[in-house]
This record gives sequence, structure tokens and C-alpha cells, in this order.
Amino acid sequence: MAATNVIALTRWEADFYYSDNQFIIMEEIKYAVFLRGVNVGGYAPVNMEILKGILSSNHFTDVQSYINSGNLILSSSDNKDHVRLKITELIITHFGQSVGMVVKTRTELNSILEYDPFDPKQETENKQKVVFFLSDNIDKTDLSTITKKFNIEEKFYHKADVIWIYFHNGSRKTKFTTVLIEKKLKITATARNWNTVLKVFSMM
Repeated sequence: MAATNVIALTRWEADFYYSDNQFIIMEEIKYAVFLRGVNVGGYAPVNMEILKGILSSNHFTDVQSYINSGNLILSSSDNKDHVRLKITELIITHFGQSVGMVVKTRTELNSILEYDPFDPKQETENKQKVVFFLSDNIDKTDLSTITKKFNIEEKFYHKADVIWIYFHNGSRKTKFTTVLIEKKLKITATARNWNTVLKVFSMM
């Protein structure tokens, strides 16, 4: 009798993989999904309880949410791009809204937290530590050009598709916003404070 091999694949990989005597296990990946700009001042209302039910009915598992600002934790055997596209389609279908979002694996979110570039002596307040999650990598030169042009005063750190910012004077009157980044770099950007990122990671 021929031996049977066991292979763990994501759903997307399995679509392109076939071989005799191979038993494919659909491997689930834990994701954090950060929706952009929902439930803020009446803009882009998305009922998170209803959304969790919709996602659970559409092949997502272990679906959780944290507060009402669009933070989801879930598992899927799809890859990251397919997760984003599927959730985007479901929100359009059920809420009539096109919502931007950034999806991170547990490993990616852990790396963002471990990198932690904030000064441990001068940048200690978690509510003033903010992470900009970006949909694509951006160039340091492009970011520097923007911050100089708009006289950005906040201390910030950048790596690939993440910006860490410390708002010494709070973020209410800052020029350094996700809207500015989106407008100038033509990407999706959504912000979360350090406490929220820590909590979401703890739920994964």
C-alpha cells in the first residue's frame, strides 16, 4: 500500500496543490483585522456584534471584537489578502459601506510590539503611543518629505508598513494624521494606541 503524506496548507495554497496519496489539512491562521474609520462620530456605522455573526457564518472561526472602533480577531485558512478581500465584500454586502482595513498575523503583530522603538524614559504613556498600520510599505524618503513639508513636530519611527508615533501633546490638534498619509502616499492607513494593540494581541 502506498504511503500517505500529510501536508498542512492554507485554503489558498490548497486550491493550487494536488497530488495522489496526499492528505491535505487546512491550517488555520490567527489574524488581527483593523478596520479604518468605523463608528467614529456617526461615520461608517458597522455593528460589530452583527459583523461577528456574519463572519462566523462565512468560514471565519474564533471571531472576537475589541471595543467599537473596528478591531477584530479571527482565524481563517485563507491567506491575508483573501481575508481582507472577503471581509471587505461582506461589509459592502451587509452594511453598504466600503471600509478600508489592514490585516496582520499574530506573528506580525508580535513583531510590531517587540520592536517597540519608544524611548523608555521620555515616551512612557501608552495612550500617547500610537501605531499607524499601513496597507503597503512606504519609503523613508517619501515619509520624511511629508513630515518636513507639513512641519510635523511629533517624534516618530518608521519601518516598512508601520509608523510608531509619540504624541507628547496629544493627537487632537496634530497635523500628523492617517488622512495626511493616505492622501499623500495613496495607501490605506489606520491608527491604534498602544493599549489597544496590546489588548488585541492578548486576544489572539
